[in-house]
Amino acid sequence: MKIGQRIDEIRIEKKLTHEMLAKRMGVTETRQVGRVINAVSNFSASELSRFANALGVHPRELLDFHFEINEQHSSNNY
Repeated sequence: MKIGQRIDEIRIEKKLTHEMLAKRMGVTETRQVGRVINAVSNFSASELSRFANALGVHPRELLDFHFEINEQHSSNNY
């Protein structure tokens, strides 16, 4: 969900509609863009790259959000 929210934040900052973003991605269906933004659909690293290219940002910008680590799962017993 956080990546989708980050994509949407950047999309809004750049004054792009879902349709404009979809067009930049080469996607004819804006539902796919909405699915990712609303966390209804998972997506691959290559799709992350497509979103980044369409938004004109480095992929790491899409991953730049607050992330809390659950202390229960953060042990070094790997």
